[in-house]
Amino acid sequence: MIRVLILILLTAGCVKTPQLLGPEALLSAGQARQIPFAMRGKFSAKLTARGEAMPSLPGAMIVHRPDRFRIVLNAPIGGPVLTLVSNGTGAAMHLHRNKMTILEPDAQVALADLMGEGTGLASLTNVFLAGLPLPQAVPIRTETDEFGTQFVYAGPVGSELKVRLHPGGELAKMESWGSSRELLFSIAHESLVQIAGKGMPKVTVVEIPSQEVQLRLKFSDWSELAKIPKAFGLDVPPGLEVMDVKAALEFMGIKEDPEEDPEEDPDPEVEESGLP
Repeated sequence: MIRVLILILLTAGCVKTPQLLGPEALLSAGQARQIPFAMRGKFSAKLTARGEAMPSLPGAMIVHRPDRFRIVLNAPIGGPVLTLVSNGTGAAMHLHRNKMTILEPDAQVALADLMGEGTGLASLTNVFLAGLPLPQAVPIRTETDEFGTQFVYAGPVGSELKVRLHPGGELAKMESWGSSRELLFSIAHESLVQIAGKGMPKVTVVEIPSQEVQLRLKFSDWSELAKIPKAFGLDVPPGLEVMDVKAALEFMGIKEDPEEDPEEDPDPEVEESGLP
């Protein structure tokens, strides 16, 4: 479950996008899409949990492909609320107000357990930038409905990953479905903005139905980075207590389902002041 927390920012309703290409050509466009090497985006985040809407918070994101990122969510006053960072191997989520850091030393394994063999941090950075999570993988089937074509990939223990694409091959929506056909989480890039000829997310919605959580990100700015900042360390800020996933869940009063793989949930944030 905390992987849902570590993978909701990371982490909507059906995204209905006009599909101009046939399924095979659309998938090829997605697989061939060139994703920028390093990007920085600013956004405002709106979180709704169990029907209660939180005030909008400013944030920022740095993505350094293939597998590093830093996302910070700031309070209107008084510094960061949440920081989610990956150094390419592990990941950490700093909950500054709770004075707690959740460490996942091997995020690659955690993501593969959640989303299927072959997925990892590179899959996550692709998704952040509206790319296919598994650009080289072959879908086990395609499904067509009034919203267009959906590509279905095999996940662990009977689970499935379902993907829809925008007409240009950019990721429109990704859903993770459990083995009992329950929706674990979804990430939807509802609209895009063109940056140097490439479609980048403009509005992104992350949902975790079991927790009644929705995170809505509205991006106000994207820029490609020529110089990579030193922003991807897993150092724990002073005064924060380090917890593993299980202890963090207990601290937050969330029960982990013993019969299913932990749900992934990234609720990433990037702080303006925490980014170079």
